[in-house]
Amino acid sequence: MADALHDRLSCSVERYIQPLSQFKPLIRDIIRAYRTPPFKDPIQSAAHAWAYAAYRMPATSAVIKHVIDKLPPAFQPRTLLDFGAGPATATLNIAHHFSTLETASLIEHNPHMQHVGAKLLEGEAPKLATSWQSNLPLNIEAPSDLVVSAYAFGENGDQAQRHLLNQLMAHTGHMLILIMPGTPAGFEILRHCRQQAIAASFYPLAPCNHAGICPMQGEDWCHFSTRLPRSRAHTYLKDGALGYEDEKFCYLILSKHPPIGTQQTAGRILKPPHCTNAGIHLSLCRPVKPLNSTIPRRDKSLYKMAKKKKWGDLWPLT
Repeated sequence: MADALHDRLSCSVERYIQPLSQFKPLIRDIIRAYRTPPFKDPIQSAAHAWAYAAYRMPATSAVIKHVIDKLPPAFQPRTLLDFGAGPATATLNIAHHFSTLETASLIEHNPHMQHVGAKLLEGEAPKLATSWQSNLPLNIEAPSDLVVSAYAFGENGDQAQRHLLNQLMAHTGHMLILIMPGTPAGFEILRHCRQQAIAASFYPLAPCNHAGICPMQGEDWCHFSTRLPRSRAHTYLKDGALGYEDEKFCYLILSKHPPIGTQQTAGRILKPPHCTNAGIHLSLCRPVKPLNSTIPRRDKSLYKMAKKKKWGDLWPLT
């Protein structure tokens, strides 16, 4: 789904990766490093960082936009902590979404990623007060209204992940967002994070909006998908044949305060709705076990409403 920010970021990044043919080998090096254990940071220069941004930012940006759209409408943050900020993808999207945002503290260990992120923020959010750090602990006194960590937890072991989550929760004033790849491994990390956060008196808001046992068991895992358009340069860099791609992801939105509103009486649609002659079949999140519900064609008003629903939307639980 294209938007103005997506288009502007693509244009901004692509200005720094000309000619494209010289950056394609850098992307191959980055992919190889991420897939070959033991992990070693492949971003060794500004050129690598721009190549990474061109290759991955369109998809991660689309995911972050999708997730922050799930935040309660009344939530209007002024302060942000972005852990594992990379090229500031989350901060750019959050600043674009919330006109109330005044300050952002970004934590990113790689100086080349910091350079790219700072350049993009200069163009897209020049009035936002930003500060960069290489690691925790933060050089700020008060917790941030919104804390986000996108695609950063997978780079740590179990014990380090628990310690990191404790630090992020301690810095959270209101909302905490965690995002991981839409894989069983990514979901398993977030499942453990959810349990740890609930034990620390945080409240799940999305995708599940209950503190009960996660219903996704066995080989099933909770994940979602967003479709994004590809520019010509992005298609070339990814050796793509299509003008779009589907990015799968897992996410978790946690609140430090009890939730308010009707969201508590609704279940998240866990899979793409399935239409048959009988009606529309929905798999809905609820504690312990998903609820499989069929909206019959004969119930015209409900059926009409169900036809508009997508994977990841909410549906009333009755």
